[in-house]
Amino acid sequence: MSITITDAVATARLSWQSNYTLGDPRWSLKQLHGLHQLIIDHRDEIISSVSTPRSTQYHEEELARLIFDISQHIASTNGPPSSQETDIPLLGKFVITHRPVGVSVIICGEVDPLRWMLGPLAASIAAGNVTVLTTTTTTHHDPFVALLSREWANYLDRDSNLFVSSCDSSQLDIELVDKVTLCDSSSEPYRSILSSPKAQFFNTSSPELNIALITEGKKSWPCIAKEVKAASNLVVPPSDRLHAIFVREEDAELLQKAVGSDQQTTVLDTLQQKKSNFQLHPHLKTAKENGALLVILTRSLEGAIDALVGISAPIAQLAILGPEAQKVHDFAKHWVPARVMIVGSVSIVALLEVCGAQYPPSNSPFFFSPVLL
Repeated sequence: MSITITDAVATARLSWQSNYTLGDPRWSLKQLHGLHQLIIDHRDEIISSVSTPRSTQYHEEELARLIFDISQHIASTNGPPSSQETDIPLLGKFVITHRPVGVSVIICGEVDPLRWMLGPLAASIAAGNVTVLTTTTTTHHDPFVALLSREWANYLDRDSNLFVSSCDSSQLDIELVDKVTLCDSSSEPYRSILSSPKAQFFNTSSPELNIALITEGKKSWPCIAKEVKAASNLVVPPSDRLHAIFVREEDAELLQKAVGSDQQTTVLDTLQQKKSNFQLHPHLKTAKENGALLVILTRSLEGAIDALVGISAPIAQLAILGPEAQKVHDFAKHWVPARVMIVGSVSIVALLEVCGAQYPPSNSPFFFSPVLL
């Protein structure tokens, strides 16, 4: 039987006040094992509920990342409590220990459920929170939601992990919760919630760009082509997709040949940048909207860096490919305002830093699970 968001929050508050999640030192471990078992037992049904025939392989990889993510949370629960020593003038040395936030509510719109529902759920469980996971009213007919509704109580503690199959977010009493995580393509429906410092919104259709740069030197074009084709495939969500790649003019033909004609690309010659009214951003925006990979020809590393610095849209990832990748990284990190720089591959960029929540650093094994503290 389905419960309302109001009833779920009331139950969660009672559970937190009874010290339920903290009273048993193995609680998080048991719940993470339960979530892992739910995924393993219903793997095929989960994949079929979230994918199309074309996207099956992508979602299988996404599920593998989630399972690995959960395994890392499990490993972390076996270690000592997370803490750090701080030395502040006047106050002296003291130890800060990270504790659960309390009642954590995760509200998801029409999102990739593996990343935006189960990923944050696993992190919240690992942190020892009492968690309410819910979807908006627009998603309650989803087969994945139906699966969770049916199997939830068979694998998870229903007093401290609660699932609400659909909710009206306006009915949430923000005063009764300690943290609200909102995952959707628009923040507009959640304006009243976001007025609270307890709330944090994740834009699942991020306007950020993922860009690659191919260095000088002798390159393995099959390896580069494999990275580029996998990351720019239309099956990959727009927020994760590779949107543009900078390549030296003399390498452009080799890149096109390696990638193949089945890859939709748009070639832009940076000679146009000498025009006084030239702007790169509109070309990037158009290519992203059309699902095309923008191949930007450049004559030098410095020219590519200058172009990257001049891009007005935020850059989520700069992936540097080729034999000189590390050297270019050491130079580019001082100039290019990319959230993440990756050497040797094009990766899925995790959510790294959130106000009011702690996320793993960029070199963390966690792919997309926030630690909701």
